[in-house]
Amino acid sequence: AAPALALALAAAAALGAPAAAQELPAVNVAIANCPVAGPYIQLAVDAAVASCGVEGECAPAGGMDYCPGASCALKFECFDAEFDCGSYGVNGTAGDYTCLTLKAAAPEGSDADLTIGVGFQFGEGMALASAAFPEKDFGIIDGTFDPPLSNVEAFFYREDQVGFLAGVAMCEVAKAIDNKVVGIIGGIPIPPVKAFVNGAATACADVCADCTIFEAYSESFNNANNEGEALADQMVAEGVGVVFAAGGGTGSAAIRYLATQGVYVIGVDSDEYYSTFEGGAAPGSEFLLTSALKRVDSGIVQAINCFLYNWEDCAGQNNVMDAANDGVGMAPCHDACEVYTEEIQQQVADLFVAMQDDAIDTGVDLETGDRLSATITVLAPGGGR
Repeated sequence: AAPALALALAAAAALGAPAAAQELPAVNVAIANCPVAGPYIQLAVDAAVASCGVEGECAPAGGMDYCPGASCALKFECFDAEFDCGSYGVNGTAGDYTCLTLKAAAPEGSDADLTIGVGFQFGEGMALASAAFPEKDFGIIDGTFDPPLSNVEAFFYREDQVGFLAGVAMCEVAKAIDNKVVGIIGGIPIPPVKAFVNGAATACADVCADCTIFEAYSESFNNANNEGEALADQMVAEGVGVVFAAGGGTGSAAIRYLATQGVYVIGVDSDEYYSTFEGGAAPGSEFLLTSALKRVDSGIVQAINCFLYNWEDCAGQNNVMDAANDGVGMAPCHDACEVYTEEIQQQVADLFVAMQDDAIDTGVDLETGDRLSATITVLAPGGGR
């Protein structure tokens, strides 16, 4: 989180507050669940607090008031049942993403000047709310619109880039431990998930031509019916030594189980050492090599700074978060540094620098997430090939 928070503070200091304190623009970050569920959303919260220059307590809670800051007033929108979306043609309450987005922006709701949804789940609500309130501004983190919406700034991530870095780490470790059988577990095969998976597969084939790659996609992101453990069992049956998982809660369940079986794993989105492996307290934490990061904090910083200072640079378009602007990256090795060695870490770091210069082709179609090369064996859901 440090680079993004430093950027937020530097931008505020350089550009100054946009309005008098009594006229602070209202920024509402919709995060769905309060209190905060997990470190990924906590990164978004911390970045928003820093970007608005809020000092003191501003903890997400249902029914909270705006917290005044140096640059903007800030609150976090959470699921509750206190807002009727029927007048906007939506059946439901603020217990769903669409109604929650409407509540954040509506004059009879939280009346935000800028509403940011953290997660692609806010896409439908963002499209509806931006049309209902054309005079207001909106942002979505980890989502896009085709065509773009004029009063929405959308930020999407180069999952193929960070998947590629994870694939290098995975297969360099596979060579080091003398087990060249590896696995990749994806969530539901939507384009961002496929980009993670196929970036990793391409990179692995580049650095370990004789590695065998097994791949499996899930049917849920929330580990329905213990799907993560079932997919992990498939990987164990194939004799894998390292697995990269990019599948939400299903992927997290898979790597936690795999680590207890002595399989080295790589997490995704946030640093899973602190979430899935409980800061090293969970069994198997020494088998977590690293995590492939989508820096939600950097996205929040850019969204709020564009709103405050240069809206025209971000609005009405899909804005990429990639290696060049520190939108993606890799987490530390924590308890697995003897295996994810300094030499391998430096190799990954060098590739990251090359990505910043756009010198690396990840072998992934950026629209579909499909691979352009690499040979893998697909495992069917529920077992078998």
